[in-house]
Amino acid sequence: MIKTQDVPLSFAPNPNFSKVFPSQAEILDYFTNVANRFDVTRHVVPNTEWEGAYWQELTSTWLVKLRNLSTGQLYYQECKILISAVGGLVNPNQFDVSGIDDFQGDIIHTARWKTDVSLHDKDVIVVGNGYDPITALRPRSVLTKSGQKYPADIIVLATGFSLTQYDVELIGRNGRTRAQHWNEFGYKEAYKSIAMSEFPNFFYVLGPNSGKGHTSTIYSIEK
Repeated sequence: MIKTQDVPLSFAPNPNFSKVFPSQAEILDYFTNVANRFDVTRHVVPNTEWEGAYWQELTSTWLVKLRNLSTGQLYYQECKILISAVGGLVNPNQFDVSGIDDFQGDIIHTARWKTDVSLHDKDVIVVGNGYDPITALRPRSVLTKSGQKYPADIIVLATGFSLTQYDVELIGRNGRTRAQHWNEFGYKEAYKSIAMSEFPNFFYVLGPNSGKGHTSTIYSIEK
């Protein structure tokens, strides 16, 4: 029997996951196999970040600014349809408290774990667990809001993620920016979380207000 958790993509079920919540490596392997199976891989350009997109009224196309993260080279790509498929949990929130430059141990976000760090015989402090927030750092300790001081060799950040995917410059018709569009509404707006007026042929796969506090975002993406 195929359980709901065994079906990440409705068109590519996988009943062979080792458990209900498989490891990152197992999930990545699944998506890699799906991409190869549907001949998507040859169309993917890795290590590339988009830095902006500009609507061209004369040609009814988007001019997309891209940067090769390996070489730093900046270039442009024209397209008729532009789809933002950037995930929401990409860039961690910044951790900035007094004394952060003086701390002599490792400071690691859980999304950017350092595999060469050993926790053996170390005092580990988790930031973002909801208990007694840290207000300052010392070379080998942390100070909390309640005034407590705890020894610390390693801080593991669980501070959540910043929605920086919405900071990318996006300019639609008549020079209208995405920021201007949202400022007029007073919030991050998109029709059914997919499209915005005055931004022709631009669509979100996981747009504003589409995420849920439970289950997988894949269900939202496929709807």
